[in-house]
Amino acid sequence: MARAFRKDIWRTITQSRKRFVSILVICALGVTMVTGLRASCFDLRASADAFFDSQHLYDISIQSTLGLSAEDVQELAHVEGVDKAEGAWEETTYTDAGSQRLSVDVKALSADGINAPYIVEGSLPTNENEVAVTQNFLTTTGLSLGDTVTLEKNSDAVFKRVDYTITASVIDPTELTSPTGPIAIRASASSDCCFFVTQDAVDPEMADAFTAIYLIASNTEGVSCYSDEYTATIDELVNRIENLRADRELARTNEIKQDAHAAIDEEEATAQDEFASAESQLADAQKQIDDGWAELNASKKQLASGQQQLESSQAQLDEQAAQLADARTQLEDGLAQVAEGRAQLEASIEPGKAAINTQIDAQIDQLNEQFDNPSNPETDLPAEMYQQYLAALQQIESARTEALNSFDATIAENRATLDTTEQQLRQQLDQVATGEAALSAGRAQLDSSKQELATGTEQLANGEAELRAGQEELDSQRSEYEASKADALQQIADARAEVDDIEQAQWYVQTRDSNAGYTSVESDASSIEAIGLVFPVVFIIVAVLIALTTITRMVEEERSLIGTYKSLGYSRHAILMKYLAYALGASLLGGLLGEFCGFIAFPTFLFSVVFEAMYQIPEYLYSFDTFYGIGSILFFVVGIAGAAVIACRSELKQTPAALMRPKAPKAGSRILLERITPLWKRMSFLNKVTARNIFRYKKRFLMTIFGIMGCMALLVCGFAIRDSVHALSDMQYNDINRYDVLAVVNQDDFDSSLTTLEEDSRISAVQPLGVDNVTVSAATTDANSSAGVTTDESGAEATEASESSTEVADTNTASTNSTKESLQLFIVPDSAPLTDFINTRTSTDSPCELTNGGILLTRNAAELLEVNAGNNVHIETSTLDQANVPVQNVIDNYLGNAAYITESTYEEYFGDAADLNGFFINLASDDTAQQEAFADELASDETFMSVTSTQKMSEEFSQSFQLINTVVYVIIVLAAALAFVVLFTLSTTNISERIRELATIKVLGFRKREVNHYVNKETILLTALGMIAGIPLGYAFSQSLTYVLKMPSIYFAVTIEPISYVYACALTLFFAWLVALLSNRALAKIDMIEALKSVE
Repeated sequence: MARAFRKDIWRTITQSRKRFVSILVICALGVTMVTGLRASCFDLRASADAFFDSQHLYDISIQSTLGLSAEDVQELAHVEGVDKAEGAWEETTYTDAGSQRLSVDVKALSADGINAPYIVEGSLPTNENEVAVTQNFLTTTGLSLGDTVTLEKNSDAVFKRVDYTITASVIDPTELTSPTGPIAIRASASSDCCFFVTQDAVDPEMADAFTAIYLIASNTEGVSCYSDEYTATIDELVNRIENLRADRELARTNEIKQDAHAAIDEEEATAQDEFASAESQLADAQKQIDDGWAELNASKKQLASGQQQLESSQAQLDEQAAQLADARTQLEDGLAQVAEGRAQLEASIEPGKAAINTQIDAQIDQLNEQFDNPSNPETDLPAEMYQQYLAALQQIESARTEALNSFDATIAENRATLDTTEQQLRQQLDQVATGEAALSAGRAQLDSSKQELATGTEQLANGEAELRAGQEELDSQRSEYEASKADALQQIADARAEVDDIEQAQWYVQTRDSNAGYTSVESDASSIEAIGLVFPVVFIIVAVLIALTTITRMVEEERSLIGTYKSLGYSRHAILMKYLAYALGASLLGGLLGEFCGFIAFPTFLFSVVFEAMYQIPEYLYSFDTFYGIGSILFFVVGIAGAAVIACRSELKQTPAALMRPKAPKAGSRILLERITPLWKRMSFLNKVTARNIFRYKKRFLMTIFGIMGCMALLVCGFAIRDSVHALSDMQYNDINRYDVLAVVNQDDFDSSLTTLEEDSRISAVQPLGVDNVTVSAATTDANSSAGVTTDESGAEATEASESSTEVADTNTASTNSTKESLQLFIVPDSAPLTDFINTRTSTDSPCELTNGGILLTRNAAELLEVNAGNNVHIETSTLDQANVPVQNVIDNYLGNAAYITESTYEEYFGDAADLNGFFINLASDDTAQQEAFADELASDETFMSVTSTQKMSEEFSQSFQLINTVVYVIIVLAAALAFVVLFTLSTTNISERIRELATIKVLGFRKREVNHYVNKETILLTALGMIAGIPLGYAFSQSLTYVLKMPSIYFAVTIEPISYVYACALTLFFAWLVALLSNRALAKIDMIEALKSVE
């Protein structure tokens, strides 16, 4: 009997294999969903934990505002629960790679292997000129092993600036998130890449202080770092460190002050030596100038004496010159008179002779008259008379001759006198010329002496000018010296005061919770687990409903067989075991298939497609959670077995005779539509039959509605995730971020960069601002006790918070949330038009302005920190300054977290003026290519440390989150498969229930097409009703994702496009159509004779 019973069980399975497979598939899908999501999360945590353990990732990191010493390391090493403690040197700087300038974290390799980089290729550095770089650096720059890199020089460099040879490509265990993956936005504040060098590369001047201390906790071996046990162990260790903290902070402060005072004393001694040397040099210089003045005064006296001599000689020469001039004048006048006398003499010669001749001629005329004017005396006169005449004439001629001779003698005498006078005058004139020559020589000598005196005077003046200039320069140098001495002494005094005012060192003890990669794994795993808590519920409900429907129909079909079993003496329990075996067999086989898919296939898919793009985990581990694996199967087994028990319970209570009789058909009754007379009268006969059948089989009606509704909800939810991911980019980069480019520069280059940007015609607007990477947590005290507190010289605290911020703080209570979030703090000049660059709206779409007295905090950060407008947040800047600042308002932001604060508020709460080092830039052109080209141009300029293009960020985000679509499509496929199974199972059940009815209408002459239409119409109508009910349920599920998917730096605002509802409906209708096709085949195979012989 038992063997025959087992055969009957097997026969039931084979004959109703479609139902069996339906239950199996539903269980497989459900278990896959339950275990797959859970196992993927567990494996992700386990893989990350194993990677952290293999690379000895720190359990606790400690940083200090004043650095850390070797004594700090020793003290920490002796704390109970510390296995290893090691000081570390780290620096954030920049490296040039061709046209790119990348930010880089440089770290010294640990001697104890703490935070050891994972080697992808090559080998770790062994000397001070070698470096290991992260993979993304080689990918970004195109460099390879063997190439060299350099670090940008700066004043506070920790490591030597040499050419480093790349020896390895590595993964930094402290940066687990992939820099190019879909969650890279979470680490947007971190550096572009990481370098690892040997400790020999540390600059000797910086080697005496560590930038951090890393601790490895004991008693954590074999304990997952994501477990409560690990958290409790680390919390206890943190508490022990906190007990040590105050003493070490004070010791480090005193050490720094002592070293600083010693250095100041040394500098002061050196300065005093320099002062003495400078004063000696000034004294020597003054003596040289005084000696110069003495020589100059002596020379002045000599020049004055020479001047007097020259003036005396000049007077003498002038007197001689006057005398010579008078003499020359007289002599020249004498010569003139001689010349005049000579001229007169010469002029008187002819007239004198003429006068003599005239007188003689007159006498001759008288003689001729006496002799009667003979024409020829010799002939005309008698001889005697002629002789007398001749004697008289001779006497007259003799007188002529004598007179002429006497005249000539007189002329000659006068000439001789004139010649003598002239000669004497010329001799005297020659003497005057000699005197003049001597005077000229004297003048020349006097002029030479004057020139020499002038030269001496000029030299004396130059010497005096040089001495005066030298004195002025010396006085200036003395003034400069006195000023520099006073300045140096003041600097020394200020340095001493500054040392005295050094605030006590503050330790920042951080666990792995401050590591973005560590927290991202936990956050993503928790988010997926949250989805895993929602979706499987739908699967189990649908599975139970389908199993209940299927087994109920099976029991109804086998009523007579059950009656036979009972009549043969089988107990209720034995008969129930048949159907339990059927249900358990389907659910167990489906569960085992789901276990394989959930623990192997699903994680493999997520690891290879999603997680490998999100995280830099070299190896992913697979595990089997016994409790969860068995529990997920039992979850479905119990549900389906319970459905089988419920389905069999009523039938097994009846007597064998009652079971062997055909079950009375369900009594007909008027349905709701019949009461709507106008509508009912207009319905065709087949439509009325269809309506009655739908409401007649209420269980099938409800099962179909609930099944399709659940599947529809899953489809809508899947499409909602896809639409939300697509919408995030547009909402963030086109709605919230109104700027085109965000550029960050060195603070020293800010002014020149601002001028360059303002002069660029491609830019329509530029907004200067400060950009800082900060850590924010919920304030543990209200603003009245901690916000804006500074310390004066006497150590007393003075509150600087404004009255408005105090009023806000009065509403605060201490927070117990220890969550920390890294975000960008934007420091905006007062009254700057921030809304031109950032859409500062609240969740109610109400615009809000940034004003003094608090910060604007993005919504995701506010929700993670559990703070609201009016609460305080604790802000720690990159320079480790801290303050509690009120939250003025919470604003929308979808990708990344940020806070906005005015310059005045920043200075009010942090005590120091903010350094402006960045710009929001809007371009005149809306062309995306031009925007990206402009951003690339800025990025190639060494002045700009970081350049972010919203257009490029949007494109990269959209590309990165294509991977998320893959996960969404998996959910959609599973939901679609579930919808198909539900429709197929219920359709086959419908046909099975109504096989006599269908055979009857075939006998009555219904054509094949009419029969198909008659049956399929019900399926389509029920599917439509299920879709209508599933849309609001899917919408509700989708909206819950905002609260379920709380991921760091991403606010998952659910968006569902209208077309997605169409897709979900179309997909459901497609499967309904596909099931209809399969149903048509089943309808065609109905044997009318056998069907009419069968019992309902």
